[in-house]
Amino acid sequence: MRIAGIDIGAKRDATVVAELDGRVLRRCKALPVPTDYNDVLEALRQAHSVNDLVVLDRTGVGDPLFDLLAPECPRLAAARIIRGGKIKVIGREINVGKMALMGITRRALSTGRVKAELPPHEAERLRDELKNFGAKAGRSVGQIKLEARRGHDDMVLAVGLALLGRGLWGSGQLVEVARCHGCGDAA
Repeated sequence: MRIAGIDIGAKRDATVVAELDGRVLRRCKALPVPTDYNDVLEALRQAHSVNDLVVLDRTGVGDPLFDLLAPECPRLAAARIIRGGKIKVIGREINVGKMALMGITRRALSTGRVKAELPPHEAERLRDELKNFGAKAGRSVGQIKLEARRGHDDMVLAVGLALLGRGLWGSGQLVEVARCHGCGDAA
């Protein structure tokens, strides 16, 4: 089973495509910054053409991209990254707490359940992002923000989305997308 997770970048963040092949993380490619959304659309179509499932970060900029691509990409699921640690699935859409997404990623990589076979520059960037990801005090009293203490968290989020997709697909929770598994598309 091949699954891609895509974290959509905005002005200063890269769009990252992470691809799992079974239990092996084979790709974690960052597109150039600033983001050219034509390149992002092409990367999404490419990922959809070679993967059984693509989980797209629908938070913010990803929202119109999902709406544009959903009709032509039946194996595309949308994830909204929210506060907290819960996961809720409705059809092709997933609400996932950033804390849950980070927990899935750290557990899978630190326990060896997923093996990273990445080019050296991708492996180094992913290690740096995992090391620098943590909690920060938010603006409100008692609020905690999960994000990179320095640098970016784009690769970590893309890998988390792919791992989330793998887990939900395997448990049968992505019903709408699972019905389309193996169906033809325009790719």
